[in-house]
Order: sequence, then structure tokens, then C-alpha cells
Amino acid sequence: MVVKLWGQCNGTRISFDREPSGRWVTTVPPAPDSTYIMELWAEDAAGNVGYFATVLVTFDPTKLQTRVFILCTGDRWSVRDVRETFGVSPQIKETFK
Repeated sequence: MVVKLWGQCNGTRISFDREPSGRWVTTVPPAPDSTYIMELWAEDAAGNVGYFATVLVTFDPTKLQTRVFILCTGDRWSVRDVRETFGVSPQIKETFK
């Protein structure tokens, strides 16, 4: 289980906070095309730190819809780990197997 999450979004350093509900939140830099590439690192409950995943997040302001695409994961983490961290949702799609 992820206990700490941070990384870069479009070249800007970001860090996530975990809300009491378990949802991870962060602020991202503005992107004119509403497309965000996030390279993420994580720490698990045992203190292991490593590359977590690269995700593509798109936002469609006309539909108020966000989509998260998992581009790749780190050696210690699976697609399932990433999906569970961001919440099981039909909007989360893997772009690799």
C-alpha cells in the first residue's frame, strides 16, 4: 500500500496529500491543452521507495471529464497497485499489458 506519493507533472514537481477518505490529491501546473504527463514515485508501508508509474491525465472541460491512462509502472508496482491508489474507476485505462 502506498503511504507517500510525489513526482513531476509536465516538468513541475508535485506532491500528493492523502485525504481521510483515502483519495490522493495534488495541484498541477496549468496546461493549455488540458493534458498532463505525471512521472510518479512512491513509498510503501514497509518504507520501500521507488519509481511508481507514469500516467497521462486528460481533462475535457466541455464534459467536466478526467481520464487517467497508465503508461507504465515501476518494477515494484503493478497496474493493479496504480489502479487501487487512484481508485478503481472505469476512467482508468491501461495502455500496455
